[in-house]
Amino acid sequence: MLHLRLITPADRTDEVVHLIGRTVGTTHLVVLPGCARDPEGDVVMCDVAREAGDELISRLRALGIDRSGAITAESIDLSLSEHADEAEYGGSNPTAPPPRALSFGDTKQTVGSASSSC
Repeated sequence: MLHLRLITPADRTDEVVHLIGRTVGTTHLVVLPGCARDPEGDVVMCDVAREAGDELISRLRALGIDRSGAITAESIDLSLSEHADEAEYGGSNPTAPPPRALSFGDTKQTVGSASSSC
């Protein structure tokens, strides 16, 4: 799972929340109106299954959130939540998770880390 923290201009928050809400694999949606100071706006947070993360981030970028606000993603090492299990495994048995798909973001990070350590 990935944890996304977004700063959205107040006039774009409803659109972002709607996008997150219709994205399969998301959960733990939190909206904090007016809490961001630099850049100014609303803070929107959610957790998303890695397999859905690239698509959601691409759609947020298409909305211009990376230019008018901010998109931050962190890897979640532990999440004890039936909602997270449902988002990540689609209701299947969480004790037998499907193989983890490698996302494009993982590949970019791995390649970037390897090339900067030379």
